[in-house]
Amino acid sequence: MKTKALFVIVMLLIGAVTCFSISMNGSKTKISDIQLANIEALSSVETGGSIPCFSSATRNYNRAYVDCGSCTRIEGWKGTGTEGVCRK
Repeated sequence: MKTKALFVIVMLLIGAVTCFSISMNGSKTKISDIQLANIEALSSVETGGSIPCFSSATRNYNRAYVDCGSCTRIEGWKGTGTEGVCRK
């Protein structure tokens, strides 16, 4: 009888820990593509690195890209075409 009670308690504990773990992993904050691009651009400039750029773009109001010709950031467009590198 004690063994069964101990088994039930252990199984409930494992279930509770599993549920808690799943709920914590499901509530992580998601980072959008534009936020990730901003973070990468800022970190590459600080380290003297390079910034990915594109040769052409298509209209997309929720995005931004770096133009390879001028190495400037363009808001409201998504980079397409050939990918290159702008050095800062």
